Amino acid sequence: MRRLVFLTCIAVWLLFAGAGKANARQKRLYEIDLLCDQAATLYGVDARLLKTLAITESGENPAAVSLSGAVGLMQLMPRTAKRFRVEDAMDPLQSILGAARYLRYLEKRLKVRYGRVPIEALLAAYHTGREGGLRSATSRYVRRAIAVYKRERRREKRLNAMGIGIIRPPNEFLVLVQ
Repeated sequence: MRRLVFLTCIAVWLLFAGAGKANARQKRLYEIDLLCDQAATLYGVDARLLKTLAITESGENPAAVSLSGAVGLMQLMPRTAKRFRVEDAMDPLQSILGAARYLRYLEKRLKVRYGRVPIEALLAAYHTGREGGLRSATSRYVRRAIAVYKRERRREKRLNAMGIGIIRPPNEFLVLVQ
């Protein structure tokens, strides 16, 4: 079994060495952005959607636990976490990788059913844990998640227009370990 290991600690340390003004929360959020980008590239899912899920599900809190039993940054239920090879849902790396695998699975299932996958259907499926059926709580969740998704898109466009962009480490930080 292959395990994916990101050398994010080294990447974040290198990127923030000498940047004493960046506080711990900014560093953590930047690390989550990097992890989402790498996982999205690895599994072929939308990086912005992964970031949206991290914000909407847990408020970007890796130690979040919901009343329904969902755990971690991406709020994976224990059964779902086990199914998508997440041993420790409190670990942001494992949580994001598990969510990316889960999104890829849902996208394939919905594509077979509908042909094209609307983002609303994907968000609803992630939230409910199944491919069909919308409850009122789910529709509120989808509306909130779409608002976050659009906000993230505007933020990226604004940064790109200013020529800033997000500095990402090279792909060498993604290492496959047997």
